Amino acid sequence: MCQESQELLRLFGVPFIVAPMEAEAQCAALDRLDQTHGTITDDSDIWLFGGRHVYKNFFNQNKYVEHYQSVDMQNQLGLDRSKLINLAYLLGSDYTEGIPGVGYVTGMEILNEFPGGGLEPLVQLSEWWTEAQENKKLAANPKDTKVKKKLRNLQLHPGFPNPAVAQAYLQPTTQLRIDSFFRLEQQERQSIRSQRLRRAVTCLKRKEREEEVEEEEETSPSKKDRSGASQPDGAPGAVGPLAGGFVESVPLLNSPADTQDETRGGATPMMSSRAESSSSSSEDDNELVTADAELAAAIMKRHFRPSLIKTEAWEGYEFADMEIKITESTDCYGAVLWPSAMVLCHFLDTHRDEYNLMDKNIIELGAGTGLGILLKPYRGVVFPPTGAKVTSTDLPDILGNLRHNVNRNTRGRCRHAPHVTELSWGKQLEERFPRATCRYDYIMAADVVYAHPYLQELMETFMHLSSDDTVILWAMRFRLAPENSFVETFEKHFHLEELYDLPSLRIKLYRAQKRRGDAA
Repeated sequence: MCQESQELLRLFGVPFIVAPMEAEAQCAALDRLDQTHGTITDDSDIWLFGGRHVYKNFFNQNKYVEHYQSVDMQNQLGLDRSKLINLAYLLGSDYTEGIPGVGYVTGMEILNEFPGGGLEPLVQLSEWWTEAQENKKLAANPKDTKVKKKLRNLQLHPGFPNPAVAQAYLQPTTQLRIDSFFRLEQQERQSIRSQRLRRAVTCLKRKEREEEVEEEEETSPSKKDRSGASQPDGAPGAVGPLAGGFVESVPLLNSPADTQDETRGGATPMMSSRAESSSSSSEDDNELVTADAELAAAIMKRHFRPSLIKTEAWEGYEFADMEIKITESTDCYGAVLWPSAMVLCHFLDTHRDEYNLMDKNIIELGAGTGLGILLKPYRGVVFPPTGAKVTSTDLPDILGNLRHNVNRNTRGRCRHAPHVTELSWGKQLEERFPRATCRYDYIMAADVVYAHPYLQELMETFMHLSSDDTVILWAMRFRLAPENSFVETFEKHFHLEELYDLPSLRIKLYRAQKRRGDAA
């Protein structure tokens, strides 16, 4: 059943984790790392593994879904993780039998009667109970409380409490590398490989078609001769036996030497030249595919992940000779880093001389996680003595995560601190970004064009922020028809130059400048 479920998930493209031990332990680990919103389970062991948010009755149609939080349990009931584990010793769980006759009320009374941290309450209980059993035949201790008098008749197992039980709950075995669960990178890689394969197949088919055309060209002269069509001897357009009529015309009444020279220097070299041209074209295609694959691999190689999962999840990128740590927010698409941003950053990092950003005014549209904005001030730190003056913009719900990434990576490293601000395309442009004072040398954007309903507003924003000297660097991934139509509209107002074309990633990088005299 388990293998069938995994295969079904694979077929539907749903990523999953195979927990090395307890599923609740793995889910609790994800919850503690803020990788999930909580765990859907009716198993109370989730609290013992450190779960913080639990949803119960999710699959019970006769009950409402109930949401519990560990912080509420601690504040209202005084039950932290340690006390919950102690209760598991008393009541029983997957790892321990519990004490016969002890329920929730008695369990809480025991923890209140024997205070302490960790297993100390249970150790005190065990020591007191052992002493009470030895003195059982004697008179009861008058100092015993009502709870202790009730506990004298309990039956504790030998070796209670077993420290291995607490160890199993506090330090469970979980997966440390869980990248495939949160990102569909494997699917992305498979898509890239599939695109490369399709391009290779296309090149092979093209080569086969060209070879077929060559064979037809070679056989067409004999067909022409058999057809009986001929011209008068000595006519200027007489067809030679090797020319085929459309390759080259050769006079038939030439001398044998002339004919031999013509044949040796005319038709045969022409067909050979075509074959060489076809072979050269195929070689060029193969070289383009190889160059595309190498460039895409070089770009993706700049991305790395930490070897261990820590309290805060992040992913690393190596640009401008520095390590940049990016935290994504899976709540919305805008706070996820898309490959187009890496393409733009790679271009800037490998074209430092052509695009010197020192003290340049730069605005970035749809900054998202902030990788693009982080490279510009770094360029100023690593290469020239001062950095760029960068304004990073996005929607209001993106700014919190964006500021976090910017502050963590630039604090104390950049002379010009990046400015993070809200920009809703097409709205209050002159009010918030007046032309008189907001003059930008560069506008940068990555993956801002896709099938969303604000393409016209995006065009208005490009027009408003651009002056005649403003350079736009814009990376985009082609997915659907709206991307092509936007490029066509964009070219009506801007001179567009293609800098990168990566078919394997379906990404293009453009350089653009406003056409002279074109007003917004």
